[in-house]
Amino acid sequence: MPRRFLAIALFLLLFVAARASAGATGMAIDPLIHLSADRISFSFDRYTIDARGHVVVRTSNGLVIRGQTFSMDLKLDRYLVAGHVTLQAGGHTQHGAAVSAYLQFNRLYVVPITGEPDRWTFIDNDLTKPYKGLIMPGDVFYFANFGSKRPFLTARAAVIRPLHYVRFEHVTLPFLGAPLPLPTYYLNFSADPNLVQNSLSGATYDLTYNFAGNEHAISALHLRYDSINKGYVSFEQHLSGRNGYAVVSLNPATRPQKYWNAVLDYQPNQRLSIRTFTQLFTDQTWLHSPRSAAQWSVATLTYALPKSFVQLTGFQTNYRLVNNPTESQNHPTYLQFTATTFPHQVGKLPLFESMNWGFGFNHDSYGAYGNGGLQKFGGYNYTTIWNHALGFTLYTPSLRLTHHVPASKMYYFNASFTHSRQYFSVPHFVDVQTTSASISRQFSTSVGAYLNYQVQNVGDIYKVGGYTPYTPVINGVTYSSFAAFRGIATFRTLALGINGSPDPAFNWTILARVHRDFPKPEIGLFAFTPYNVLGNITPPAQLGEPPYDITADLRFRVARHLNLEVQRSYFFHYGTINWSPTFFVQFTP
Repeated sequence: MPRRFLAIALFLLLFVAARASAGATGMAIDPLIHLSADRISFSFDRYTIDARGHVVVRTSNGLVIRGQTFSMDLKLDRYLVAGHVTLQAGGHTQHGAAVSAYLQFNRLYVVPITGEPDRWTFIDNDLTKPYKGLIMPGDVFYFANFGSKRPFLTARAAVIRPLHYVRFEHVTLPFLGAPLPLPTYYLNFSADPNLVQNSLSGATYDLTYNFAGNEHAISALHLRYDSINKGYVSFEQHLSGRNGYAVVSLNPATRPQKYWNAVLDYQPNQRLSIRTFTQLFTDQTWLHSPRSAAQWSVATLTYALPKSFVQLTGFQTNYRLVNNPTESQNHPTYLQFTATTFPHQVGKLPLFESMNWGFGFNHDSYGAYGNGGLQKFGGYNYTTIWNHALGFTLYTPSLRLTHHVPASKMYYFNASFTHSRQYFSVPHFVDVQTTSASISRQFSTSVGAYLNYQVQNVGDIYKVGGYTPYTPVINGVTYSSFAAFRGIATFRTLALGINGSPDPAFNWTILARVHRDFPKPEIGLFAFTPYNVLGNITPPAQLGEPPYDITADLRFRVARHLNLEVQRSYFFHYGTINWSPTFFVQFTP
């Protein structure tokens, strides 16, 4: 079974890559431009390229231009060459003082060297037919001005796919005040959303180096830091096709405990979507034989119907891929089918509803319970558990609480109610019920606030047996509040959030919460809520969460393409913790 899942994941990866290659031949794109010069500069602020000295431009459709200076606006999709210009195409040569190429219109505007000042237009690179007297754009020979700012990088050569990417070669990149030589630097500026997908886990700091790529692929190294792994290097490969994408990564690559991730997404049409995620964990020194390894894969197929959609999800885990007797042999397999309706308005009320229904299959012939199984209950080992679920959601759109007042004094109300029940072939069921209501106001264009109250009830209820009365005693302390617990937990949260964004390069948020949970968050009974590598609490509801917390988050731009996020959280009145701060810093592009 594990090998089968890995084979399926590999097949889908190769399939998406093949579709990407097929898409490359089916898309109409501008010709490839090969640029070389004594010095090539690139400005991130203006997205312009400037080249000086012995400029040579070669395009994939046979045009060769030589000159002394070159300027290209990547967003406007046009370039200019000036200074002793020579054009060659189809065996013909044309001399001039400057030439401007508008790629979208396939036109060349030339200032020829003639006895009288003149301007000529060539269409489709045909240098034998100059069109004289045609009206030209007013800024056709305008050179971009870098101003006093230093360029982001300099290079000796570049490969440009207009409206898609630039790959610089023989690069010098300023880094920490010193020149950093690099063989290549790839920059993508296309409108393809698939090339920005990623499969890396969160990190406090990530410095990305795209060293190779084209219009359908990016190869990148990441210099990263987080509170658990500290400093490390990761690798990520992006592939994009007409109807899908694939992303594979190794993270961290320079630590013994490595995660090999593969994300694949394929949409053959507007109704059908196939998405898979496979993760291989290895504990190994560099790329030597691993001491331990585990793998899990999930595949999701989604199909849209006129007023609903159906989803089939498969999940498989193998906890032992190498012969390590200290590791579990569990190989759980999970299959779930779900049907969900799209939101539908209830009559003419300001209320919308959505329903979902599903059934699932869970199996594990191995396990920790005697001869194996998923769960031991009533003296029987369940190696297979069937389940089915039914749920619904009711919610209101944003309702105005005030009328005929300025926008800065407008209050809005939102509410939602969700209930789901999941039955199992083991004689028990799980209920999850969430009720939420909030009031929000936008005080100005840059400051807003909201007040939210949420109640979540989670019940793990057995028809026979299950939870029995229990009064824990830990370190001589008796926790009598836990004696009433029978598998039903309640989480009540009151949250006040304030956010401000006075400038696109600066924003801040403050979040204060009060929790009233059952069972009570006794500090000796429950472990403190764990944090992920970004310093955030992952579970939405966690037993043992401190009753009071305040979090302030500040994000601002420290460089042209680098943001700094600083977060400070305080937990208090939790057992012996009166005022416990946590500090978090993250750099983002």
